[in-house]
Amino acid sequence: MKQQTIILIHIILWLLFVLPISCTSIVLFKLYPELIWSFYPEATMHYVLTDALYNTLSFGISFYLFYFFVFKWLFRSSNLLQGIAKTLVLFVMLFLSELLIIQLFYPTSFTEKDFLLGAEITLFIWLLFRLGLSMGAKGFVEYIQERTKRKELEHFNFQSELSLFRAQINPHFLFNTLNNIDALIYTNPDKASETLIQLSKQMRYLLHDSNVEKIALTEEIQFIRNYIDLETIRIKNKHFVHFAVVGKPQGIRIAPMLFIAFVENAFKHSSDRSCDAGLQVSFSITEDALLFQCKNRYKKRPTVEKMEYSGIGLDLVKKRLNLIYNSNYNLSIHSTGDWYVVQLEFPLTCLR
Repeated sequence: MKQQTIILIHIILWLLFVLPISCTSIVLFKLYPELIWSFYPEATMHYVLTDALYNTLSFGISFYLFYFFVFKWLFRSSNLLQGIAKTLVLFVMLFLSELLIIQLFYPTSFTEKDFLLGAEITLFIWLLFRLGLSMGAKGFVEYIQERTKRKELEHFNFQSELSLFRAQINPHFLFNTLNNIDALIYTNPDKASETLIQLSKQMRYLLHDSNVEKIALTEEIQFIRNYIDLETIRIKNKHFVHFAVVGKPQGIRIAPMLFIAFVENAFKHSSDRSCDAGLQVSFSITEDALLFQCKNRYKKRPTVEKMEYSGIGLDLVKKRLNLIYNSNYNLSIHSTGDWYVVQLEFPLTCLR
């Protein structure tokens, strides 16, 4: 939690609780002076202001002693009994100190036996209120700080996993592409140069461009398109992949690297690359939603779901979806006949 946020919490606390209560005597003297005069006939505005100042200082000292020490003694100490003993000692010391101040500096009517008995009860309740308020405030601040640290740690772990994800996105794809480029150098130098430029763009996207929270959907689509182009270099059937974009992706922003794991898995587990449109990738943008779909033919096996859709890539995609979009998405992975289908849908309201 930022220091400014903690300061703001304390300012709100003082404005809501401390100052209104401490300055009650000023308001009463202004509106109903006879109420003050009934137990202190000589009371003046100077006296009332001094009383309000004392109440504020008294509250501040006791509140922050409780805030900084008692919470630590009770909830951060390994010895609870010792913490309770320290809290009782501090409470009694503050209670006796305030009683002594009342006797020394307040009018005689305050220190008379009958009146003082009522003041003792009031002071005891008032100190309990300060103790409870300080514990609540400290607990709230600690909760927010722990939550912030947890989010920072989660973000750090997430970034570490994402870096690992980038590093392991099918290294065979990189090696095969380089081998293909090497082969093209002799047979088709122009195509080899074009392929090398595409590979360079892909690596730049992986290492630099995608290192942001949100990226333009058009850039993510281009990344997928380039990936497909590079993958199909070594596939003889140039109609094996059908790629389509329906609608207008402009103006839509999305978390990077959400779709590549599905496309990579589709290439990895496609069973027949000789058939046309054996792997289909599409983005469909309507007025209300973005729908990504990736389909590939597969050979049915008893453990196909575990075999085909497992690994750090897909696990991280699911984790990222939950972390970034909460429940504002719908992911479906299922088989239909000899097709394996992945559908990922977002409402456009969360992509602007």
